[in-house]
Amino acid sequence: MFTIHETDYSHSRQSKSPETGNAIGVSPDPSSSILGMISRVALPHRGHWWLLCIVLQVMPLFGRITYTLSFEDRFEHYVTVELEVDGLRGKSYQDFKMAVWTPGSYVIRDYARNVVELSAKSTLKDLSVSKLDKNTWRVNLDGQRRIFIHYKVYAFEPTHRTSYVDDDGAMLNGASVYIYPDGMEGQECLVVVNKPRPWDNVTSSLPWVGGRSPVFRAANYDILVDSPIMMGDHTVFDFEVGGVPHRYCIEGEGNYDSQRLLTDTGSIIEQIHNIFGSVPYEDYTIFVQLRGERGGGLEHLNSTHLVTSRWTFSPAAAYTRFLTLVAHEVFHAYNGKRLRPVPLGPFDYERENYTELLWIVEGLTSYYDQLLLRRAELISAENYLDLIAADIQRVEAEPGRLTQTLQEASFDAWIKYYQPDENSPNTTISY
Repeated sequence: MFTIHETDYSHSRQSKSPETGNAIGVSPDPSSSILGMISRVALPHRGHWWLLCIVLQVMPLFGRITYTLSFEDRFEHYVTVELEVDGLRGKSYQDFKMAVWTPGSYVIRDYARNVVELSAKSTLKDLSVSKLDKNTWRVNLDGQRRIFIHYKVYAFEPTHRTSYVDDDGAMLNGASVYIYPDGMEGQECLVVVNKPRPWDNVTSSLPWVGGRSPVFRAANYDILVDSPIMMGDHTVFDFEVGGVPHRYCIEGEGNYDSQRLLTDTGSIIEQIHNIFGSVPYEDYTIFVQLRGERGGGLEHLNSTHLVTSRWTFSPAAAYTRFLTLVAHEVFHAYNGKRLRPVPLGPFDYERENYTELLWIVEGLTSYYDQLLLRRAELISAENYLDLIAADIQRVEAEPGRLTQTLQEASFDAWIKYYQPDENSPNTTISY
């Protein structure tokens, strides 16, 4: 069963205890979180505050990472990032890197091309920076253990794989924004959002720590990259499925009926939960950007980011395509995020991560996305069979199915599926 609420609020806490999406047989240990350790310190007497002070003092021994996002240059489509790293002991330099791809989209995108004005300093002086390769910067620490990296990211590509900033708001996908200190990817970090006054809402699947400027917490860099942030005047629609909080965050105007959308989506998610028998997240967010034409979607651990036409909610065929996309991406919360090939997490963000099993990650998910609509009684049996027949006809019409195996299609997705040319139909098949 599910219930529906509509909410407009300034910042959203979407997840109480983020998970790492580990491969089968590997369990995350939430107690390893530094902030988690502090939250478990018992302070029954005022005299025990010294214990908290000691814990706060030793935190830099483990490394402390804070990203502060500002938007003073939003009119030029820039997000300004200040990265603070504390606890750099016994090192002469620290390398900083930017991801070259984003999980779920298997192509090299070289996000560092959008980074400008990168500089470094300590609390006392400027520090020298040299660039080692396309996505690596080396900072000479000069004996400093606490440093600040300042840079800006040009964000003017409104897709589900990139980031976009303008006067009205921002949609940030982590791989395209966050430079990380090399070797510290497993460290917990904070994200502070200095939102412009006209922007009413800030929503993320990261847990909200608090603060007048919203502060979010990520257990590690994998979680940070996997947690989009939407800012601006978007509308938030809350609903529950089996007592678990879910929400739509919709940016832009469209021809949707919010009550129908939430009811239909709740029915789909209920069917997904029934397949697996449990819910792997504490809450889930569906980010939707409404544009002039359809775009696509990208799965995340506790959320998904969809870009679609503002007119996608009617007629019936267009609405069915949208619900199929929703079903596909939410199903990925299980298949692809929690159940996944070993190479797909923890990730190597500097190069291709190869696997022959994308046909399981995507193919199995695609099998269920339309079937879920039928099980939720959102389409008839005849409609469902028509959709399956169209899929079969499309595959049979591609000569590449006789040339490339599913394993090969999975492995070569980086250079073939995501970079098609005029000969692709003859030599490739979708995984």
